[in-house]
Amino acid sequence: MKELKEIAREFVTSYFNIRNDFFDTAWDFVNVNFDRISSVATSAEGMKTIGGPLSFGGREEQRSVKAILIFADGFREMPLKGDFSDLVDSVKGACTKYKAEAKLTEEILKKVTSLENRITKFMKPQGKAKTVAKDTGKVDYDVYLSNEEGIGTVSLEAEKSKVDKVYLVGRENYDIFVYTRSVYAKKKNEKTRNCKLVFVELDQRMYVLLILFLRYKDSSLNVFALHKKAWDHVPKDYAGRPDYKKTMEYLKSTISELKSKIGVYALEIKKPRNSEGYTCSGNFKFCVIIDKSQSDKYILSDFDIKDAD
Repeated sequence: MKELKEIAREFVTSYFNIRNDFFDTAWDFVNVNFDRISSVATSAEGMKTIGGPLSFGGREEQRSVKAILIFADGFREMPLKGDFSDLVDSVKGACTKYKAEAKLTEEILKKVTSLENRITKFMKPQGKAKTVAKDTGKVDYDVYLSNEEGIGTVSLEAEKSKVDKVYLVGRENYDIFVYTRSVYAKKKNEKTRNCKLVFVELDQRMYVLLILFLRYKDSSLNVFALHKKAWDHVPKDYAGRPDYKKTMEYLKSTISELKSKIGVYALEIKKPRNSEGYTCSGNFKFCVIIDKSQSDKYILSDFDIKDAD
């Protein structure tokens, strides 16, 4: 989520006096390689082995990496709504996990504790600051659910009260749960071996692709239509025609990163040989809740959707 990155940036760049471009490089590197880095970064010796673009920084840059990792780890279990003490506990646990010095731990927790009002605002759907609690018959959201038969998607409409009482309450029943701009995936805790929903940070392009794949699960989606929705344009060749090769290059790398970040084993996103489009399939449960005012952004034309090959 962009706002979470900016919260981390605000603290790290001022506390360690580092440049924004270094923060961006470090943040992206840590999040893309999170599983590998987090497994070795619990010791001073392990921190030295992280390497990558971070190894070119000076002492302050290298010290800032631990704070970036703490924020990245703590934000992975971002709460959906309500009590944000879980977030503070998560960040506090990350400080302990990576053996942050006392002063750094104190300042980070002070920063996170002061964020409740800001985070609450970030998690509210746009334009829905004032919504009555009782049923009014007004449709606030489009909801897309995995079909109980395992194939396709069920499309519904819901008012806010139903979303709060039914879908948010039952979110742990899903392998992938999307609430407006926030994405959660069910992952196994290596310590407890239990599975729980954790926050997954996706950039805007990956987010758009995920919504399209879930909304049109088990259908073949045209590659040019996918690119246009995610990038707001279609690559053109020298003659001004849609460039298939460039389109596929962008889609392949982005979809690969999307699947890695979501990490749900049963999720499959493939483009079969000789097929004109990508298909999302697999036996997993999902719930996507999109603000009604934003839903049109995730609609493809009939021409762009076909039965899966």
